[in-house]
Amino acid sequence: MNKNIVGLDWDNITLKEAKTRQKHIENIEKTSTLLFQRKNGYHLKIIYNKKIPVETNLKIRKKYNDCKNRLQYSLKRLMTTGEGYDILFTMKKNHWEKLIG
Repeated sequence: MNKNIVGLDWDNITLKEAKTRQKHIENIEKTSTLLFQRKNGYHLKIIYNKKIPVETNLKIRKKYNDCKNRLQYSLKRLMTTGEGYDILFTMKKNHWEKLIG
């Protein structure tokens, strides 16, 4: 797991909304991002030039509307194993994510 990347999972939004959020985050965070299309939405990976502590990772995800279920699973995984708190699957139910920007 890359400690300098924060992942966001957005379901049931349009491409236009995803790109609007992406640009907003890039401007606020002063960083670069990668946007991936999924079957039911989008993944955004925010790429920082420094290591992001766990607490900061979770705050960023909440701030930028990461999937609430994903946040809950991440907290449970972190409390149970001490790791695996920011996982985005590249394939789910035979649908691969597609890099779009």
